[in-house]
Amino acid sequence: MKKINIQNKWALICSHTSVDMNTNLLSIFNVIEEVTINRSNNPLPELPKDGFVVPMQHEFVSFWSRDISESDGDLKIKAKLKLFDPKKELLQEQDLEIFFEKGKKSLRCIIKIGAIKVRASGEYTYEIDVYDENVSPIKVDTQVNIKFA
Repeated sequence: MKKINIQNKWALICSHTSVDMNTNLLSIFNVIEEVTINRSNNPLPELPKDGFVVPMQHEFVSFWSRDISESDGDLKIKAKLKLFDPKKELLQEQDLEIFFEKGKKSLRCIIKIGAIKVRASGEYTYEIDVYDENVSPIKVDTQVNIKFA
């Protein structure tokens, strides 16, 4: 069976998004590249090896496209959203579905996240891993730097 070819055009992390119902325009607010977590204890105690959860509303936004023909219908793609710590160890993962509607060549995927698990200062990576048997495998990632103050 021939694999369906999809591409990711871009991905980012932001504080929130808004989609206008009349025009379908996407507005992205406060792109997040770095987060400073303030800890009131001085000196800072050692972080738990398992990490801890920081409440932080944010969104993983990505833009996808596919090649379509007249016969292409809906396309549901299995994927996972993963979070890796600075040592590239998996902290969290969540199943998700990327859904192209019939006749649509592109789509925006907006994943709302209420908290982030952290272990240490450094670069954390969100990754979407597409593993669906109908689609050529693809991984998409974006990073956020976490600092402690």
